[in-house]
Amino acid sequence: MIKQPHNIEAEQAVIGSILLKGDLIYKSRLSPEDFYEPKNRRLYAEMKKMAGELVRIDILTLSERIDESAYMAAVMNSTASTLSLRYYEDIVMEKSKLRKIISVGMEITELAQMGGEPESILAEANRKMLSVRGTDEAVSGGKELVEIYETAQIEYATKLASGNQIIGLESGFKFLDRIIDGIRPGHLWVIGGATSVGKSFFSINIIESLIKQKKRVVFYSLEMSKLDITQRIIGLLSSVNGISGLKGFVDENEKELIERAKQEIYSSRVSVYKGEHHWNNIKLSMLEQHNKEPVDCFFIDYLQQIESDEKTHYDTLRVVSKELQGYAQSLGVPIIAFSQLSNESINSHSESIGYKGSGDIANSADLGLELRLDEESKDILKEKFKNKEPIRIKLIARKNRHGQMGTQDLLFDPIYGKFIE
Repeated sequence: MIKQPHNIEAEQAVIGSILLKGDLIYKSRLSPEDFYEPKNRRLYAEMKKMAGELVRIDILTLSERIDESAYMAAVMNSTASTLSLRYYEDIVMEKSKLRKIISVGMEITELAQMGGEPESILAEANRKMLSVRGTDEAVSGGKELVEIYETAQIEYATKLASGNQIIGLESGFKFLDRIIDGIRPGHLWVIGGATSVGKSFFSINIIESLIKQKKRVVFYSLEMSKLDITQRIIGLLSSVNGISGLKGFVDENEKELIERAKQEIYSSRVSVYKGEHHWNNIKLSMLEQHNKEPVDCFFIDYLQQIESDEKTHYDTLRVVSKELQGYAQSLGVPIIAFSQLSNESINSHSESIGYKGSGDIANSADLGLELRLDEESKDILKEKFKNKEPIRIKLIARKNRHGQMGTQDLLFDPIYGKFIE
């Protein structure tokens, strides 16, 4: 017999406080399911119902609906003050969450005993645990909303005092930091581009900025090798062509710059995953990495390479997009994902977002960006690539849930893989 965590006295204190002061029901953060004792659960559920009907809540009105006047009187008499409601709610919520964890554990045990793919069971366990973690954050009263606002004010003031103008992490691009206030916890960015437009290099540019800020980055590369990623980061950090540095075609000064860049990467908090394409395994890895040491930013390059157990690729992208948004919010960690653009979007001048595969990609994004070539003709583009001259790129903010949209002209330096505003 599994012992179910509970605290009847705390539950009674919550019920008693609301009976003493009925308006407290509107500030209560609990749900009926959070109560272990059936009698308390029933009373609380009825009070919630009365609140929705705008009926005054006290022992007389509640007794007309539930014949428990003696019990309610005893509960009220044992409640010394309504001032400790928040404290007792925290206890009830904590015990409720522990019971939910036990329930999820039993469900996962049953799944494992029935057999099946271990990775699928682990992914389901992660999903269920994340849902338990987020249930107490769904509703915030006026007091909590003001506290959230004041916390943000303090963060801004602290950053401004240190000379930082944004609340999030610096992306390395002033345009992006200005329109969305930096890379912020819980946000999902999706950056789209055609093949060979520089999506991967763009991700490396942002990672370089995070390395310099000493942030923990986890990069899921579904295309580039670990060597490709490393030589590109070294190229940016050292301002030496990555391929030339790798092959040793450098002078003594460049060798020293490369050695410094290697030491910077060696002491950085960057992790690179390569070869993992199944969505269940990526989700599991994200959760494990964040639990091991809090992650400041996840990168996924790129969405169309992700596989899943869904019947179609469209369904995969639909599920992945929505769950990425949920993971960013549940873990409180920004996620930057890269996507291909659809052929229709590439060949048209539409102002709508044209990520390849599913409209849910754009719907789920807090910030939807596109990288587009801005050269007059393919011949000019070929000539510039041949001569290793900077390529003109447009960075377009098509969607921004939290600020402005707009366009920024960039130059891409193919020698160092650097994007320049």
